Amino acid sequence: AISILEELYLDWKHISVLRFGEQVEDLKYLKNSFLYFDVETNENPTLPLEILQRVPNLQELRLGYTHSVEIFLNNTTNSREHGILGHLKKLTLDTVSKLPYINLEDSWLNTIIEKLHDLKVTDCPDLKNLFHFPCAVSFSCMKELHISKCHGLRYLFTCSIAKVLTTLEKVTVEESQSITEIVAKEQDGTTSQEVKFEQLCYISLNSLSSLECFYSGNGSLQLPSLTQVDIWQCPNVEVFSRGEINANSFKGIQASSDSNDRLVFHNDLNASVKRVFLLQVRILPKQ
Repeated sequence: AISILEELYLDWKHISVLRFGEQVEDLKYLKNSFLYFDVETNENPTLPLEILQRVPNLQELRLGYTHSVEIFLNNTTNSREHGILGHLKKLTLDTVSKLPYINLEDSWLNTIIEKLHDLKVTDCPDLKNLFHFPCAVSFSCMKELHISKCHGLRYLFTCSIAKVLTTLEKVTVEESQSITEIVAKEQDGTTSQEVKFEQLCYISLNSLSSLECFYSGNGSLQLPSLTQVDIWQCPNVEVFSRGEINANSFKGIQASSDSNDRLVFHNDLNASVKRVFLLQVRILPKQ
């Protein structure tokens, strides 16, 4: 019976059948769901509230393969009033076109982002900014952020957004060819703002051909919990930050895909990044 399912994958055809069916059983055991909006270009899919109302304990939602942002914009009031997705902890957006940023105005995404622990965004070609500023949304629960194959992004967020990501623990960015930095200076040209990630312990940067640094500002970068950074196939990264770095817990850089390789450590985080760069261009012999 469908009522005892813990995981459910639905394409748009089956979503339509279920949402307009006369009877849809409660899915109180459902924890994970993947909604696959594989529709023709002349169709505009919408968020199936009729189904989501019946999954009160859903913890992980994956939305994929849509060319329309309408699924993020409709029925904002209804989703809030009915407490839909109130227990959601992990959201994945996979192959979503025409999405310019995550915190769209009048979007149900803004309601659930405030409680999300884990956000994964992959293959969203029109994403220009991860989070739009000014931002009225709180990220007080966000622990993990994973960005992959988003080639329109030039950075993840500005200093102002970084300040509200106080609970962030892990950041993974990979295969996004236009990204030049992870934390960007403010648009007004301010370069000396301090950036602090109190709980960030792990950063993975993989296959980022344009990446030059983590933070390009001159302000201090406070990373008291950071223990490991992975940097692999990022040929232009010579420095982690252009300002002072506080990373007293830092142990080293994983500079290859083999987790058994020794971590690279030399004096501090910036010096270690420089050593990885020199190793990659073979100026220094591999240790």
